[in-house]
Amino acid sequence: MAVATTLALGLPLSLVAATTSPAQAAEPRPTETIYEAAEAAPVCLDGICVHYAQDGTNDVPAEDDGGAGAWKGYAGNGIPDYVDLMSAVLVPKAADTFAAAGYRSPVGDGVLGGGSDQVDIYLADLDDVAGGAHCVQDEPAAGPTSGFCVLDNDYSPAEYGTRLSRAANAGLDAVHQYFLLVQWAYSGTNSWLNSASAAWAEDEIYPTLNRNRAVLPYGPMGSPRKGFASELAPRARAEGTWIFLRFLSERYRAEVGGLPVVLRHIWEHTTDPGAAGPVEDTGLRQMNGALTGALAEHGTTLTNEFTRFAFWNRDPARFYREGATYQAAAPATTTRLSRASRSKVFSPAALETLSSKTHRFTRGSGFRGAWRLKIAAGLINELATLDLSLVTRVKVKGRAPTVTILGTASHELRRTVTLPFSASVEWVEVTFVSGQLRAIPATPWPQVPTATLRVAAVR
Repeated sequence: MAVATTLALGLPLSLVAATTSPAQAAEPRPTETIYEAAEAAPVCLDGICVHYAQDGTNDVPAEDDGGAGAWKGYAGNGIPDYVDLMSAVLVPKAADTFAAAGYRSPVGDGVLGGGSDQVDIYLADLDDVAGGAHCVQDEPAAGPTSGFCVLDNDYSPAEYGTRLSRAANAGLDAVHQYFLLVQWAYSGTNSWLNSASAAWAEDEIYPTLNRNRAVLPYGPMGSPRKGFASELAPRARAEGTWIFLRFLSERYRAEVGGLPVVLRHIWEHTTDPGAAGPVEDTGLRQMNGALTGALAEHGTTLTNEFTRFAFWNRDPARFYREGATYQAAAPATTTRLSRASRSKVFSPAALETLSSKTHRFTRGSGFRGAWRLKIAAGLINELATLDLSLVTRVKVKGRAPTVTILGTASHELRRTVTLPFSASVEWVEVTFVSGQLRAIPATPWPQVPTATLRVAAVR
């Protein structure tokens, strides 16, 4: 196979370039299109059929030595070890985990693929396929629908890098893609929630592999000013949003079958009336209805949680279990005030739905004695269709930052506060948060509240 460029952590660069995930348009199955030679007899176990070829560019590694090579299978059974591993271990592990956690089973596909209502996994050369492993719906629909998945035929290090073993990458893709089929058992509407949930599941089932950290820079941790509901978000951005689901599962830790139950509640609420949009919907309705419904079960709101999420991401080492390994979300601006330049007025700026924007202020030269920072901040949303909130953080030397949520409103939020700005203060931050939608108008875009900010150092 041709050598493909990889990210530093071993993910194919195509993962970043792909524009949508999962696939929505129905397409023929690989046996009808890309297998040049006849398909080998599929291996079907416990409702899962793994399809593969032994000739042509899509052929799987031929080794059948029971684990002496790259793959651990069953020696001499006439089935390649890689197919043994995929059909008897990796895909069943994903299926069993989601079943034990209380999720629905994938929708049966009738007589398509390997037999009556089997889950079909195809192994093929994905070197030239944008995004690599993927799943496809048999018939795109807003409600439950069936589909099939295509995984790589050999997970060559030339394509997937060397940070993880071939079997590790195969196992992660098995979890990621199988979970998409599970999600479609609730709703066929595709959004960032699909890819984010699948990336989240990788880390829950294989917690030491950490492949999903590679996409953190593309999600809200790396780009907090980009809203979740950005239309046609690149796949890597959608997957990078898994950190919001990690945030929720660390906040609400109850588990069933080894998985935090809060995410299952979110998927269960995608079936609520009005939660799912039309097939072409970008996920705005599904996201809003499912998240607000699930979080109400936990006695909270999406805006409350997203506001916390915004300041968790500013200091991940303090809040997340693995936060010491995360790069903190950067402030949008850093302003150094001085005695000669004591104030700053920012031009009104738009804020995308489910995004945040942080401004940091530090002390420069010329300040002596007791000074304070006067902040006049405002958020205005003319349509009054989403919640807004304001947060301040003050960092005093030798102490953890003090976080204050100044308030929440659905139309207009204005606050004027005066905060410490003495020599012991390292910095002061103001964060604007655009939270949950209260209503979805007929033309939902753009949902952009306007942020205003004036600051001044005063005695």
